[in-house]
Amino acid sequence: MKKVVMDKKVQLINRVGKWYLNKLIGKRTPLMASFFITNVCNFTCGFCNIAREKEKSRIGLEQFKNIIDSISPHVFYMSFSGGEPFLVPNLPEYFKYAKEKGVPFVHVVSNASVLTNEKIKQIDGYLDEISFSLDRFGEEHDKIRQFKGSFERLISAVERVKNKSSIKVSINTVLIPEYVEDYYKIVEYTIKNDINIKFQVLNIHPEFKGIESANTFVSEHKKISPKLGKFAEYLKKQKNVLNSKHYLNQIAPYFEGKIGGVRAKKHCSLPEYAIEFRSTGEITPCMNGSTWRTVPITENVIDTMNSYKYDLVAKNLKKCNFCKNNMYVCNVEPRIAFPLSNFIKYTLLEGTFFSAPN
Repeated sequence: MKKVVMDKKVQLINRVGKWYLNKLIGKRTPLMASFFITNVCNFTCGFCNIAREKEKSRIGLEQFKNIIDSISPHVFYMSFSGGEPFLVPNLPEYFKYAKEKGVPFVHVVSNASVLTNEKIKQIDGYLDEISFSLDRFGEEHDKIRQFKGSFERLISAVERVKNKSSIKVSINTVLIPEYVEDYYKIVEYTIKNDINIKFQVLNIHPEFKGIESANTFVSEHKKISPKLGKFAEYLKKQKNVLNSKHYLNQIAPYFEGKIGGVRAKKHCSLPEYAIEFRSTGEITPCMNGSTWRTVPITENVIDTMNSYKYDLVAKNLKKCNFCKNNMYVCNVEPRIAFPLSNFIKYTLLEGTFFSAPN
C-alpha cells in the first residue's frame, strides 16, 4: 500500500511538472477531468435537478475512448458522476480503458442502489475510489433521496466493496443546515468503519434551463450559524474528513451570505487545469458547467481546449460571479489546492498568523 501511495505521488509531481511546462508555452492541458457520464438517475433527490432533465443522454464508450486517448498523458485525477453512473451497463469498461491508458487516479460517485457483487468484481483493479452518497441515517436518508431502501442498499454496498475489493471507500454527505446535529452520527459511522468522508454544503442547483430547483435554503441561517461553526471545528479534528480546513472554515460564513476566501478571488483558475465532460458529449472549462456555455468536442480534446471557442468561454468566466455564491466541492476544493500560490495561501497558511484575512 505504501508503494502504491508513493507511486501516485511521483505521478502527481510528474504531471504537475508537465502542466507547468505546457503553461509556459501557452498550451492548455487538463490535470483533472470530470465526466457527467449520464443524466439518467433512479433517484429524485430534492436538492438535485439532474433527474428532472427531460432529454436523457450519456457518453458512449467509443467517444469516451477517443477522449481518453487525447487527455490520458496529462490527467492525474478523473471522476465519474451522473445521474447514477452504474446505470450505464458497460461502465466497468470505461474504468478499465482509463486505467489501461495510464490515468493514475480514477474515482466514481454513486448512490449504491444498483451496485451488485458482479459489478464490484468487474471494477476491482480499475477503480481507485468510490464515494457513496449518505445524507442522513435510516428512513431519513430514504426521504431525502426519495427512494425506499436506499439507506440499506448503501450500507450493504459499503461492506461489500470493503470486503470484496481493493477499492477505497468514502462517503459524500450534503450538509443541510437544519440537520447539522444529525451529521455527528454519520461521522461516527465513518470513523468506526475506517472510511473517509467529505461534506458538500447545500447549494442552489440551477443546472438546467426551465427547471426550477426543488430545494430552498432554510430561513434565519444566522441562528444556525453557531452550530455550523461548532460542527466545522469538530470536523477539523477528525483525521478521516477529506475537506480542507479552508473549506470547513467557510461553511458558517457561507450560510450567512458572506463571500470570503478563495471564492472572493477576482477570477477562477479552474479553466487552466480542469475540464468537464457533459453527458451530451460537450465540454466546458467550468466545474459548474451546466450553467455555462459548452463547446462541442473535436477529434482531439487538447486541440478543443486550445481552440478560439473554448478560450472565449474560459475568458468569459472571469466576468462570472456564480462561483462566489456557491460552495460546490468540485469547484472550491481544487482551487484551494492549486495552483501553487493558492496552495500556499489556503492550504499551508490557513489558520496561521501569516494568512490574509477573508
